[in-house]
Amino acid sequence: MLEESETRLTTLRKLLKEGEDSGFEEYSYDAFIRELDNEGH
Repeated sequence: MLEESETRLTTLRKLLKEGEDSGFEEYSYDAFIRELDNEGH
């Protein structure tokens, strides 16, 4: 069980580091909602 927790923690740290290293992205909540509203139309 401890080994499984350590594996999960290692994976989480790796993914967090990848996210931090990927930089910033322009983000518009309104544009995101419009995109979702237009899906399937």
